[in-house]
Amino acid sequence: MMSLGAVSVGIAYALALIIILRYLDRHYDHEETVLQVTASVTVAYLSFYTSEVVLHMSGVIAVVTAGIVTKAFGGALINNWNVMDSFWVLLEHLLNTVLFALGGIVFGQIIADEEYGWTGRVSLTSFAAPSAENQRQLTFFWLFSKDWGYLVVLYVFVNLIRFGLMFAFFPLISKIGIGSNWKEAVFSSFGGLRGAVGIALAIGLDNQVREATTDPEKRDLTSHVFGMVGGIALMTLVVNGTLSGPLLKKLRLGKTTESRERILENVEDSIRRRLLDDLVHLMTDPR
Repeated sequence: MMSLGAVSVGIAYALALIIILRYLDRHYDHEETVLQVTASVTVAYLSFYTSEVVLHMSGVIAVVTAGIVTKAFGGALINNWNVMDSFWVLLEHLLNTVLFALGGIVFGQIIADEEYGWTGRVSLTSFAAPSAENQRQLTFFWLFSKDWGYLVVLYVFVNLIRFGLMFAFFPLISKIGIGSNWKEAVFSSFGGLRGAVGIALAIGLDNQVREATTDPEKRDLTSHVFGMVGGIALMTLVVNGTLSGPLLKKLRLGKTTESRERILENVEDSIRRRLLDDLVHLMTDPR
């Protein structure tokens, strides 16, 4: 019911947005273009708030549904796709930066603070070591423990699951759109995801549990969940991100195929002809 209700909320907001886009459908009015962008942002956040906070349903599903329905039935009503796309790309970049900065701070606090119960905290421990001359203090790092081991095992399983899902649907993926091959499927499986949605949901869950209860076991459980999510995102960026370049070269996916080179040449010829036509038109214009 939570999923179906969220879908209903998304459809309702999408229909409202389509009506607004239809009213603002003036391609040569810059102000109307700005209002369309503002309306899209407003509807996105309102649909999430209504579903997540007011109705206690899935806000993510509501936003995704609203976006899909709006694109399907209202895409032709957008005055300037370049402005709309550029704004959302910029907004995504800024919010991802804030999210990952916040996630990094919380993740560092969880693995370093005793309050969160993460075993194997990065800490300094001193002990006395006898010497022939005197006693001296030796310091060492305690870096590995049960939680770090679970994190590594979970990271391995996440990658295996991603490979399994990718190749389970490979017969379908290879035939839809422009198609795909096994090399692209391998790289897509290894590339992974940044984990922005997972980090956001884990932060929200941890905050809600800490506000709702003082039970240390429940608090530690959600903190461990966020620790695992943050750790997976960190390992994906460090390991998968670092090795993606060598893997891309190994699979020879960076080399442009002959068919794609021909497509680029045709596009260049088309642009060149259009520019020459415009130039001739301007030169022969009596004004």
